[in-house]
Amino acid sequence: MLLELNEFYRRRAEIEEQYSKDLKKLFQSRVEKLRLLERTRCVLSANHSVVAKIFSTKMAPRFIDIRDNSAKLLSKCHEMCAASQEELLDNSKQVVQALKNYQIARSHAAQAEAKLTAVRDERRRIEEASGVSSSGGAACGPQDKRLKQVDKNIEKRRDKHEVTHQKALRERNEYLLQLESANACIRRYFSDDLSDILDCLACGFHNSLARAAMMHLNTEETLKQRQEGFVRYFMNTMNQLDAKQDKLHFLQSSKSVFTEPKAFQFEAHKSDPVSHVCASQPDVLKELEERYSNLRNRIKDTSVEADELWKTLEAAEQSWLIHINVPDFYVHDMFSRSAKEAVAAGALDCGQSGQQQPVQENDKKRAWENGEFYLSKFDEYLRKNGHLTRLHAKAGAISRALSQERGSAPPPLPTKPRRKSIIRVNAQLIGGGRPRLFGGSVEDQVEMPVVVLSCVRLINQFGLFHQGVFRVPGSQSDVNRLKEAFERGEDPFAGAVDGRDVNAAAGVLKCYLRDLEEPVFPQRLFEDLMDCVKKDSVTESIVRLREIFLHLSPSCYRVLRSVTFNAT
Repeated sequence: MLLELNEFYRRRAEIEEQYSKDLKKLFQSRVEKLRLLERTRCVLSANHSVVAKIFSTKMAPRFIDIRDNSAKLLSKCHEMCAASQEELLDNSKQVVQALKNYQIARSHAAQAEAKLTAVRDERRRIEEASGVSSSGGAACGPQDKRLKQVDKNIEKRRDKHEVTHQKALRERNEYLLQLESANACIRRYFSDDLSDILDCLACGFHNSLARAAMMHLNTEETLKQRQEGFVRYFMNTMNQLDAKQDKLHFLQSSKSVFTEPKAFQFEAHKSDPVSHVCASQPDVLKELEERYSNLRNRIKDTSVEADELWKTLEAAEQSWLIHINVPDFYVHDMFSRSAKEAVAAGALDCGQSGQQQPVQENDKKRAWENGEFYLSKFDEYLRKNGHLTRLHAKAGAISRALSQERGSAPPPLPTKPRRKSIIRVNAQLIGGGRPRLFGGSVEDQVEMPVVVLSCVRLINQFGLFHQGVFRVPGSQSDVNRLKEAFERGEDPFAGAVDGRDVNAAAGVLKCYLRDLEEPVFPQRLFEDLMDCVKKDSVTESIVRLREIFLHLSPSCYRVLRSVTFNAT
């Protein structure tokens, strides 16, 4: 696409240059008879000469620069994606190795148990035989010696069984912890990291395209030709630049690649009924307590490091976007200077005016240095968050095991921060207006959406004794009228004194929530919510719901809190 745009503007520059020359020849042939065309000849010829210069020296090379920067971004993001996948593969290998160790330990435990049972059976047979011999009056001396030997063997087998049993328990715990860690990493990779990498890949791309579009629009507007339809087309194209929609379309077009796979399931040994981290043995309990304490400390330190990285990442992003969003697309001065020179010089070749300054290579180099610094910090941020996810997963599994064993919860883990948006491209696009409410995104709203506040306030004020507030639909014409008012930034319920529009307000609120680009509860959290509902314990459900809410963005959390709090 970028090469085609480059070729288009290069050819357009050639056509404009030829058109400028043809205009000059045309007016020269008629200028002796019509002196009034002298000024028009210079202005029109100069304008099209400047258009040719703009397209050849500013527009066409711009798309080559965008392509080169996009290729560099793609290479860097591909390396980060490959590193993340390599990390997932390593976690999977650790799961497989833990499974092998667990199966071997369980087999050894089963063998030790079988040998202990066999020795006990042997002792029982000896006792039975000794009882028969005693009743017959035979000597029991050899039998007693054999019993002592068997007892020693039983003690030995019992110790062996205890050791192998504890080892099997530890290996099972390690296997379960590895499962939790691997599943958490996979979940984060497909729900967070992939989306963030795609955002990183698109950083600056849409802004650069918008700047190119603005330069072309400014050229067309200054030229004052009858190209209104073409100008409107470009304006609509620029306004429709939407990084979120592009990312969503890209994810949906490759759904099989970017869909989170099923979580690893615990594969129990045929004689092992336990499928969770267990601390039934005192030694294992003590070991898990020490491990939980170490994990809490590591989570605390890693969280601080991740927060610092995030602040650095934000600063680097702003610095990079400052270089990308330089307002260099205004060309009014070139037209003004060219027209003045053409009128003053008369027969001066208008194509020689308005020379374009050479591109500052140092600025490009400095901009890309900022980009490389941003990418390095982004890569480090991804790795730090992946490490933090694994620590939280393991610590959560151990916490549940300790709570179940001791009857009381261990010291809580440091609060897991809500997921932050990496790049807010739409808010930074040039020429962007107010984000749309209906069919838009909650993330685009800086504050609480006025449609939510206004509708909830009206329903609370007049709808408490109104039957069927959400069940009975309001008038469709009223709903459409209210939606248009909210889109214009108005609050149609600001002066409401009665509840005549309660049903329409409920309909508008339902339309807003239903038409969102992404639901308040994102699709990636659906399975977690369903698992939470299926839990038998209310306490576990509450704890799990709290963990799910921590994954919501602040904007979604505000909307959800407003709707649910006021609804209850």
